[in-house]
Amino acid sequence: VMDDNKMLTLASNERIPLTPPMRLLLEVENMREASPATVSRGGVIFLNDTDVGWAPYITSWIQKREVENEKALLTKLFDE
Repeated sequence: VMDDNKMLTLASNERIPLTPPMRLLLEVENMREASPATVSRGGVIFLNDTDVGWAPYITSWIQKREVENEKALLTKLFDE
């Protein structure tokens, strides 16, 4: 459970405070057990696994490269 003070309480009752620079990302199979409070406190994004795939990760990585020749070569290699 994550409370309003950014305190994460685990099932074992261990409490983990999240400091300002910390972020928490959870990947879940479904949200059947999620309470409305849980959903409202977290930014919930639904991604269908068949719509995402690996290509967006590669495209983003290539775009961050600094050398233009390298970008062109990597794009060509991944397009083949």
